[in-house]
Amino acid sequence: MKITYHFFHWKKRTPFAEDQGIYNRLTWWEQIDNGKQLTRNGKFLTVVPVVLSFDSRMSKILGWVSKLSFHSLGTLLYQVFPSRVSSI
Repeated sequence: MKITYHFFHWKKRTPFAEDQGIYNRLTWWEQIDNGKQLTRNGKFLTVVPVVLSFDSRMSKILGWVSKLSFHSLGTLLYQVFPSRVSSI
């Protein structure tokens, strides 16, 4: 979780030099689909952690692991709300 949070929601700029600095002020999550909100790609990348979290819940894992899973899911989903994403 810490790795994905760092790279998608904290780290800015791109790892590629071809963009000529146009994405220097955007996080990697904001760069998906050129900063457009509520696109298919963004929705897919939001739904996948939710489905995986519910799937792990259905497998009857330990209670504290489940709580940790839902806490991390909530933290990650909060970061991708449209109100939190800046525009280009």
